[in-house]
Amino acid sequence: MQSGKYIAISALAFSLMPTLAFGDNLKTMIMTAITEGKSTGYLNDDLVKGFASQTKSNEPVQINMERIQKYSDKCAELAIMTSQPGVPQKDGKMGVANLMFKLPICLDGSYPESLASMDTERKKAAMDKCHQTTRKGRIKNGFMEGSIDFNNCPQNGVVGIFYDGTCSDLGPGPTAIVKEFKIDEKGSLSIKMAIPKSCISAKVNKWQLYIFERRALMMPKELAGVRPVFW
Repeated sequence: MQSGKYIAISALAFSLMPTLAFGDNLKTMIMTAITEGKSTGYLNDDLVKGFASQTKSNEPVQINMERIQKYSDKCAELAIMTSQPGVPQKDGKMGVANLMFKLPICLDGSYPESLASMDTERKKAAMDKCHQTTRKGRIKNGFMEGSIDFNNCPQNGVVGIFYDGTCSDLGPGPTAIVKEFKIDEKGSLSIKMAIPKSCISAKVNKWQLYIFERRALMMPKELAGVRPVFW
């Protein structure tokens, strides 16, 4: 069960990392991130030894936590990022080891069991608000100019697009090259199109749009939904 993995991570966070240097307590850090949105600190020397067994560095390990989804006043999903300098690299130089993971957790250390259904509902609501329109322009130099315009989509997300129609001049099919376009901080995006004149009368002119969201800095993008668009 998926939740078992996160419960294990929660237990690890509370049992193996109970305190931080400079008097900070890891449990307090997690509680602060849940209630206030962010927290930061350093692992104490004993816990750095655990990292050192893997990274071969005894340098301080910094932890940054950011709330990426609030489920209630007591439960949230946190993005946890650790950073440790002085790590030997393959080229013999010293570098920085970064570890990033997500932790769904409540103030009492338990796992929010309704996470999956709540996340599904949240993504559905985000996709329902995300609208796109197609605009056709003039034909110039053998191509029809146009655009696919987006509004109210996941802010700072990404749209991946590939042609899934029947015109061979556009390289149809899921194996076609997927191009990505970044949604701005307002949730808007305009993808400029240049459709070969030979494809205008194709039996099916369809694009598959993969709409991703990025809920925290440095965290990987997550698929919010898929939507077909017909020209």
